[in-house]
Amino acid sequence: MVISWRPGKGGDPHGHGLASWRGVMQSSRDSNGTWNLDSIRHMISDDGEISILRTPIGQGEDIDRLIWPYEKSGRYTVKSGYHWVHHKNQAFNHQHPSTSIAITKDIWKALRKTQTPPNIRNFMWRIFRNSLATNDNLCKRRIRQSPICPICKSHEETLKHILLLCPWVKSVWFRGCLTYRVNPQEVTNIGQWFSNILKIYAKSKDELR
Repeated sequence: MVISWRPGKGGDPHGHGLASWRGVMQSSRDSNGTWNLDSIRHMISDDGEISILRTPIGQGEDIDRLIWPYEKSGRYTVKSGYHWVHHKNQAFNHQHPSTSIAITKDIWKALRKTQTPPNIRNFMWRIFRNSLATNDNLCKRRIRQSPICPICKSHEETLKHILLLCPWVKSVWFRGCLTYRVNPQEVTNIGQWFSNILKIYAKSKDELR
């Protein structure tokens, strides 16, 4: 949960049925401003008790309100929202590394040397960082419900699938200027595949000279 509850007088800012509990919760506070759960401990779970004890008790001067915890003002801003999503994505990628996208320094160097428009290099960079919005990635982030490819409707739309292994994509590669025939057995690592493509491209240029 991103939005936090800042306690004040103890009222629910949205009124979702907490009125009947207000007296109970007020009687569970000591005069020194700490929780005393002896009277309700038999009514709550261990996790519930921990959650209550972690909830700070307001001073009673302001009403309770929902706040955005990543801004001192408690108000949401686009900038703070962007930074929150960015850090969440970084943490997700760190916890779910992909063995199919192992990129060496030589491959990064080769990418920088390619004579391609900046937008193409940016696209390749996003591929190597596994930051494309494939259905597989969106499903892992709970943005989509299904990871299935919307084109072939038979395989998960992973990075390798959308770039190389989807039947429709295979035909595009073969009909292109390289007449490249995708061999699924060779597509085990995106970085290595990219290196092989550069070699094929360099060879085709030499043959045209």
